[in-house]
Amino acid sequence: MRTAATIILLLLLAFFVFLFAYLHMRQTERENRMLQLYMESMQSYYVSIQERIEAVRRYRHDLAKHIQTLELLLARHRESPNIQEYIEEIKEKYRAVQTRPYCENEIINAVCDLAARQCEEQEIPLSIQILDASYSRIKGADIAGLLHNLLENAIEASGKISDKAKRDVRLFMEEKDDHIFLEVSNQILPTNSPDFSTKKYPREEHGIGTKIIASLVAKYHGRQEYRTEKNCFAVRIWLFTPGRPEGETA
Repeated sequence: MRTAATIILLLLLAFFVFLFAYLHMRQTERENRMLQLYMESMQSYYVSIQERIEAVRRYRHDLAKHIQTLELLLARHRESPNIQEYIEEIKEKYRAVQTRPYCENEIINAVCDLAARQCEEQEIPLSIQILDASYSRIKGADIAGLLHNLLENAIEASGKISDKAKRDVRLFMEEKDDHIFLEVSNQILPTNSPDFSTKKYPREEHGIGTKIIASLVAKYHGRQEYRTEKNCFAVRIWLFTPGRPEGETA
């Protein structure tokens, strides 16, 4: 009897071990599929960022030509006040496009600009302080993916606060001799713990952005820290970039 009971227990144990391994394998497959889809979407995001930069460049170039043409017309038809008014209007739009960028890196500027627009729509104050540098020792697609995910997480968390006066998102970034440091912080609800919970669906996407951040940090042999103080959650990241040639951003 004891031998039979032992055999049954061993069979049950083997069954549950097999079942756990099977379920774990299926979960891993789902996560890998979602990760692959997310990486593809991030590549599309990076391409859209590049397209946006090129569009802004063309706009600036064309706008400068229009201003020159209108000024020539004004020189010939000074009696028309409408032309002067139109020129001033275009110059004002041109100055808006020429607003001082956050730093030398156009990719970073584009990502931050999109985040700023998102914050404006959700009435979330956004503070961006990027010490001026090229940030060219990290690939453009990588810095775009990292900043996008960090800012998206912060904006989503801050947007959960019903009192709009208490919403806040901040980004600080600087480049040193051998590393890039950045910190993204946001206000959270007093009852919230920074568990990276999200309202995004499907459920398999849960935490994918956080995994992307971790993989990018690991790629540059970096480290990340989390801290919570007085309802403020912050992510600090160091990316070590020794030896990467200047200007290599692709």
